[in-house]
Parts: sequence; structure tokens; C-alpha cells
Amino acid sequence: MKNCLLCDGPLGSTLLTINEPDRFEAAVNITREGYERTWRKCARCGAAINVMASSDEAKLDALNEEYYEVDLGTGIEARYEKIMRLPPSESDNHQRVLRVLNFMEKWTNDGRALNVLDVGSGLGVFPARLLELAKPGQIASLLALEPDPIAFEHLNSLKKFSVQRRILDDTFDHGDFDLICLNKVMEHIRKPQNVISAIKDRLTDKGGVFYVEVPHQITIDRRPSTDNILGALHKHLYDVGSLSSFLANNGLIVLEAGFVKDPSGKLTCYAFASRSLDPWD
Repeated sequence: MKNCLLCDGPLGSTLLTINEPDRFEAAVNITREGYERTWRKCARCGAAINVMASSDEAKLDALNEEYYEVDLGTGIEARYEKIMRLPPSESDNHQRVLRVLNFMEKWTNDGRALNVLDVGSGLGVFPARLLELAKPGQIASLLALEPDPIAFEHLNSLKKFSVQRRILDDTFDHGDFDLICLNKVMEHIRKPQNVISAIKDRLTDKGGVFYVEVPHQITIDRRPSTDNILGALHKHLYDVGSLSSFLANNGLIVLEAGFVKDPSGKLTCYAFASRSLDPWD
């Protein structure tokens, strides 16, 4: 790979070289013999791109519908309960939900209830807590999309919101949404431009907001190479500038972008974006 997955710019300096397969690679029989994977910085947009052998990428594609089987086995319900029991000061998710709800309260000024789409809901802790912490009448509906079969069954069992087992693409036709969220998902998608296009098409014409959260690339400097953020399933890492640039290059207007250190210690970039600068009348 010679060019950036996000902007097609030339890849520059090597930020990190990894010579040991991670647990997801081991699960698809990628061995350490001759193994090398590098994180390289795009000379144009500044994102960090994960460069690996194309044969290894093809093997990892087999995990698209088995991620949680490798990651958690049969422990998905226990993980969900554990995270939901965390006190607010120790919960990344709690802080994320407050960030989203506080922004939407400032952005919307007519008090209308939000139709929400959560893409790649995983364990479901974000949509569950969003419904719990929202003010009465703040959310009209919430739909969660999740392609992984284990996570999908778990989300259905919660019986807290609607769930569809699928990805978001141009075949998705379920009306428009006032808020679409993509939390720690975009870094898993090799070329996320099509997903962003689908999100843009599904935002309400005026005032619809897209919230995206991704790992920050300074994780490369601050964490050991074995950190899960630096693993093979993550295709790109961002800073605030490269995240904002990617959204703008794909037709969105960035309303707010920032960096946070989560209670767990994770280093995170986030952004709110829209098709319009005007909030609702």
C-alpha cells in the first residue's frame, strides 16, 4: 500500500513497526514467521494508516461476522452488565452520552424529539445509556444497526430499542434521522467513504447531526505496540485535524471537534458534523 485509504495521499514516515501478530490475527492463523505490520502517516491528511500484507487482510476479512466470538466468546452479556454498572466517573460510555446529549440540546432549539440511528452498536451500552440519560421526550425513536450475529442477538435480548442485523450502505432506506452515531467503528472500515455517504444521505435536511468517535493516533506514542487500539482490525487512526479533514472532504460541515482522555485511559477524537450550519428553527 502506497496511498492513504482516506484521501489517497502518499504515505510518509513509519510511526510504528509491529512484528508480532495480535490475537485476532492468530485466530485466523496468521503466524509470526516473516510477519511485519506498520503504522504510517499520510503526508497529505495526517491520518495514521495500518499497512499489512494483502494476504493477511484477506484472512482478517473472515472475522467480519465473528468479531465477538473471538473477542468475548460467550461473555457478551457479562461484559455489558459490567460496563453498565460502572460509576459515571469511571465510564467512557457515560461521558460519551453526556457529550452527545449536551451538544444536541444546544444545537436544537425547538425541543423536538430526536430520531436516532446508532451504527455498529456492539454491546449496546451506548444506546441503552442514551435512552436512560435523555430527558423525557428528548428521544422519539432509536434504531441500532449491528452485523455481528452474537452482538445482534444480545441487542435484541435487551428489548430497549429496535435492532437490525446489517451494515449501513446505500441500500438502507429507513427514513431520515436527527442524530446518527458512529462510536469506535469507523477505524474498523478499510475505506469508510461509502458509510459516510450513506450517513449524509440519511441525515434530516436541516439540523441533522452526525457524531463520530475514533481512537487518537497519539496512542502510537503513548501505548505499547500490543495495545488493542494498535491492532490489525483498526485500519486508520486520527488526530482532530485529520478527522475534521476527512469529514469535510466527504461533504460534511464540522460543527465541533475535540480530543478527550477517557476515564479508561483511552485517547479519543470526536466530531459533530452536519449537512448544514443552521440548527432547527
